[in-house]
Amino acid sequence: MNERIDEQRWSRLCRIRDERRAGAAMTASGLASPPSSTMHDMRSTPAFVLRVICCICLLAATYMHAAALWEHGIFWDYGGGIPRFTRVYWTSLTFLDPLAAILLFLHPRIGLLGTLAIISTDVAHNWWFLEHYHLPFNWMLGAQCAFLVFAVATFRSIWHSASKRRRAQQDQSCESA
Repeated sequence: MNERIDEQRWSRLCRIRDERRAGAAMTASGLASPPSSTMHDMRSTPAFVLRVICCICLLAATYMHAAALWEHGIFWDYGGGIPRFTRVYWTSLTFLDPLAAILLFLHPRIGLLGTLAIISTDVAHNWWFLEHYHLPFNWMLGAQCAFLVFAVATFRSIWHSASKRRRAQQDQSCESA
């Protein structure tokens, strides 16, 4: 049963590839305008630039967390009285931030979901932390809020670009078979 489904899916993917090729041939002959989904260098797309910006933000956060780890050690208690889950969460970001940055390029959809999960929980947690300990709003939380707004605002563009990238990879696998 699974072989039949895989065979049908493969056949459908190859038919889509052939239809795109036919459209490209018509475009080359001047009979049609170029299709919107033609393959082009993904690095030149606005969505790629948006992923680079997200990556830079995640790596800056990685640097901040790693610097605290280097200076104070793992699960530093920030002078005492900080809940364990806060220390574990902040320490885990040292590893989760660069993981999400890498995934933004290897598996963009997973990286994007990871980025949104990290920054939204980070902003929520840090906002709670400032309120709970009666600390003033600071530039770090402001930067995190700005990154959260950026990530949410660019989500759709990056997500759709990742879909196009995935379809292009499927087309290439059809061509090689």
